[in-house]
Amino acid sequence: MDNVSSADWGKLAGKKIFFGHQSVGYDIMEGVSALQKEHPSIRLAIVETTDSSRFDAPVFAHAQVGRNGDPDSKCEAFERYMDSGIGNRADIAFFKFCYVDINRKTDVGKVFESYKAMVRRVKTKYPGLILVHVTIPLTSSGYSLEARMKAIAKRLLGKKDMNIGRSELNERIRKEYSGSDRIFDLAAIESTSPMGESVTFTYKGRNYPCMYPGYTSDGGHLNGEGKRIAAEGLLQLLSRDAR
Repeated sequence: MDNVSSADWGKLAGKKIFFGHQSVGYDIMEGVSALQKEHPSIRLAIVETTDSSRFDAPVFAHAQVGRNGDPDSKCEAFERYMDSGIGNRADIAFFKFCYVDINRKTDVGKVFESYKAMVRRVKTKYPGLILVHVTIPLTSSGYSLEARMKAIAKRLLGKKDMNIGRSELNERIRKEYSGSDRIFDLAAIESTSPMGESVTFTYKGRNYPCMYPGYTSDGGHLNGEGKRIAAEGLLQLLSRDAR
């Protein structure tokens, strides 16, 4: 955070930003608010709203999108909010799926194709809007002994860990948009320890990322440290778009 200048923070405060999310998004926004208190140079006007008139002035707006467990509803809600007037007014917009949107029965390819089609439509309608892609958050199987034992038992029974599907979706997002668009790689942040080590598990001879246990208190939502590190990653990404 100290590598971002006061001038850059000032430029970011002049932007109009929309972030759609569910519960983990609230965790991240709590982290953003906490960082603002620690860094006086960060002066974002954080408001929970989908009212397009609020984008007539600089704002960091956020709101719930869609329904958990229904990824298509989140794509539809985000596009609907853009069409309500936000798309023509905002500088930067993005939304995130939730870890519960992917389960063992989810057709990851179908979810990605729906997402990609929505992105294409929004880019066509609002060419001046910067769209940020967000990788889907992960869960941890190591936050308690009971959770670890359950995860191990499932793998011994041949059941796929739901982080596998999430990782498949994230790889599709990275492959499609790396090098051309901005990506807030939340999954990479969550699966990297404070010491910089990758946190993984093995399934059928392949390693897959999962959340570092120290970032969560329930295996999915972010605790104080997790909120902070995710918020730092998001603000650093957004500050680059403000330069």
